[in-house]
Amino acid sequence: MVRAWGVYAQFTDRQSSLYAGEYCNPDTCAFQVAESVPWYQGNLMKKIERTQTGLRIEKRMLKVMKGLAEHLDCSLAEVVEGMILHNFEGKSPFSEATLGKIAQLKQVYDLDLTAADAHRLSDHGENA
Repeated sequence: MVRAWGVYAQFTDRQSSLYAGEYCNPDTCAFQVAESVPWYQGNLMKKIERTQTGLRIEKRMLKVMKGLAEHLDCSLAEVVEGMILHNFEGKSPFSEATLGKIAQLKQVYDLDLTAADAHRLSDHGENA
């Protein structure tokens, strides 16, 4: 059993960065694992199937995300999955403290892109 965000959950996916006995601090986790049901000790995790993908991403953005995953002590895939699931529901995936860490990492890796740049990125520069 793993305590994550005040929830005990049994992790069956051995690729997870959290294993039995580890604690996920709410201030450092990227996303909430499950609803708090203190009397339930069964498996709260949903079984999923993951696949490899050839995702291309901006180099500095990837560095920031890898740094964030390291800071949160989880995998890059877990950060991406948490971001996607939160954004699909119109929710922010990160706490104020985590957003502060992201700002620091953006400065370290000279990432000056913002949400306004999202639909204006090109591999070929300004003239593409």
